[in-house]
Amino acid sequence: MNRKLFVSFLVVSVLVLANTGAVAQSPEPAVLQAGLGTSFTYQGELKKGATYVNGSCSFQFSLWDAVTGGTQIGSPQALDNVSVTNGRFTVPLDFGASAFAGDARYLEIAVKCAGDSQITTLTPRQALTATPYALYSSGNWGLNGNRGLSANDFFGTNDNMTLTFGVSNTVAYRIVPAVDPSNGFTPNLIGGSSTNGVAPGVYGATIGGGGTTLFPNVITGSGIYATIGGGRGNAAGGRYAAIGGGLGNTASGWGAYVGGGGYDGITNLGNQATGTASTIGGGIENIASNQYATVGGGMNNTASNWAATIGGGRSNVANNQQATVGGGFANLAGGLYATVPGGNLNVAQGDYSFAAGSQAQANHNGTFVWADSANLPFTSTASNQFLIRASGGVGINTNVPSRTLDVNGAIGVFDGGTRTYYGGLASEVNSQLVELGINDDATNRFGGAYNSAAQGGLFRVDARAGQDLFQFYGRPAGSTTSLTSLAILKASGVLYVAGGYHGTCRTDGNVSNGPICNQDVAEAFAANQLTEPGDVIALDAHDSATPTVRKANGDKNELLVGVVSTNPGLVFDNGETHLAGDNSQLITANRTVVAALGRVPVRVSLENGPIATGDPLAASSTPGAAMNATQAGQIIGYALQSSDEMQDGKLLMWLQVGEYVPAELVARMNDSSAPTQEVAALRVQVTTLQQHNSAQQEQIGALSARLATLEQAVAKDTPHSTSLPIAWPLMGGLLALGAVFAQRAWR
Repeated sequence: MNRKLFVSFLVVSVLVLANTGAVAQSPEPAVLQAGLGTSFTYQGELKKGATYVNGSCSFQFSLWDAVTGGTQIGSPQALDNVSVTNGRFTVPLDFGASAFAGDARYLEIAVKCAGDSQITTLTPRQALTATPYALYSSGNWGLNGNRGLSANDFFGTNDNMTLTFGVSNTVAYRIVPAVDPSNGFTPNLIGGSSTNGVAPGVYGATIGGGGTTLFPNVITGSGIYATIGGGRGNAAGGRYAAIGGGLGNTASGWGAYVGGGGYDGITNLGNQATGTASTIGGGIENIASNQYATVGGGMNNTASNWAATIGGGRSNVANNQQATVGGGFANLAGGLYATVPGGNLNVAQGDYSFAAGSQAQANHNGTFVWADSANLPFTSTASNQFLIRASGGVGINTNVPSRTLDVNGAIGVFDGGTRTYYGGLASEVNSQLVELGINDDATNRFGGAYNSAAQGGLFRVDARAGQDLFQFYGRPAGSTTSLTSLAILKASGVLYVAGGYHGTCRTDGNVSNGPICNQDVAEAFAANQLTEPGDVIALDAHDSATPTVRKANGDKNELLVGVVSTNPGLVFDNGETHLAGDNSQLITANRTVVAALGRVPVRVSLENGPIATGDPLAASSTPGAAMNATQAGQIIGYALQSSDEMQDGKLLMWLQVGEYVPAELVARMNDSSAPTQEVAALRVQVTTLQQHNSAQQEQIGALSARLATLEQAVAKDTPHSTSLPIAWPLMGGLLALGAVFAQRAWR
């Protein structure tokens, strides 16, 4: 049976649609156009002989890759009861998406109509030609893979158009053409919500996904090569900036990075890395606003200066270069290189300062301040301090301090030269015995150090019953003996010193300036006027209730007491005893310190002429000043310097209150040839001097009684080492003074 077949067909196979507008980097329409599917319509014309067929026929269609022979593609399509009118019929065919991969295809048709005994295969096979849609599809990739590809084949667009991928009929991913002026074509990749976008002029940017209609992820105008991994509401505006994800975060500095965060389950407060190469790891409401600034996480932290760092915590601030806050709450590192490791309300405001604990305030350069949990500020007061407030005690080599500072072990002190001194502190018997030692031997420290050959010393405080209260031990350099007792202070108040008392006093406390000796013994008196060191002092006879003194004025009837001490070695003060040192605080408007024995500076007047060494000194008419004694009467002592050696109107004298009789007067009294009346007058003068001397002897007697009392106290306990009670030198001096007075009284 000879049949003529005319075939025309339409193949629709659309894999990817290309946008036909201009390049679009702003959000795309969310819904894609519907695809055409893989089926196509076949229309043909069927004749039997020269007559068009009318009626119903059965068809079989198969697809081949060659006009004869070859390989069948897909499965044959069988269609029954196809209506044929005037020879024309139309049928739908679908050999699947993989049937048309761009190679030539041929359709073989077999037909059986009413009255036919068998199905007839028509020849030749019909070549399938492309319609416009099929022409478009022929250059695209198949859904089930492709074959026959070359190195120049690619998937995408041939023009400057955005390549869009969709999911569930919605835009999901876009590849947007962009050009780096220096490096060539580098498209922007935009994934996630169709509202995500990259600003015009930006190239090399990437948005991995995320975003919503209300909170899109965007890369703004300066975000060249910037990246947003995901999340929503994030904005990368700096070149090479990156945001890993999170909510509402901003990376606007060049090379800035925000790892994520911005939401804590309740609050939406994004992080902001605005400084160049700044970093925020996460958390919420954190700011890194300067170059290399870093915030690890936490909440409401701000690192606002060059390379400033905050590890975490809440409401912390690091606002100076390379300042650091480790964490905690409301801490401030405001100084250059300042550090706050954590804690609460600490401030390191000084450069290189350190503040830790609670409310520690290191406000000065180089200070270290540690404050405990007391709810009070603890503040530095000067630079380079090391301050600790620890109400529970500070322990070194111990974790159970029972005092403000507990040190378990030896203490080393470097003197800045070549030697380091090692000391130790030990206590026992319920802290009733405390020892503090020092030694320059590094190998023999506290415990056995003080019996080694090295130089060392030991101070002991012993509160146990029956023991010496204070004990001082020492050993000279190079000695091989054990420590020896140098001084002991008994609980009774008696002081024993091995070898006696030896020492040199200084006026200014500097031992290198040479000695100015404290060579007088003084006693405190009430005064009726302000006196000065060096003033000659007399007893005020008008005040009989309390022994009171005043400046001497040369009155022959006044009783001289002594001279206001400049720097006494020993002062008796109404039951208290003051040793050598600055006793200027004892001189006030109503009291003074009067030297009674020894060498003392005295203020002088030259109204009786120049003064030579050894001259007797009496009170002058100038209040408080001494002069050369030229006639019999009271004297205050003898000059140890001439008036040519005076300094500040004073010279050194030997204090010896008494009566002076000129040598020529003594000679005349002993001269038998002298007139009787003259001798009688001299006798009267001598009697007067003896009366004055008696009064002074009474004063000396009172002092002797006081010294005897001290001597009895000393005698109660004799020291085991060579010792000298402090009362003996004074007793000897006063007895010598009494002997001088007695000798002069008999002349």
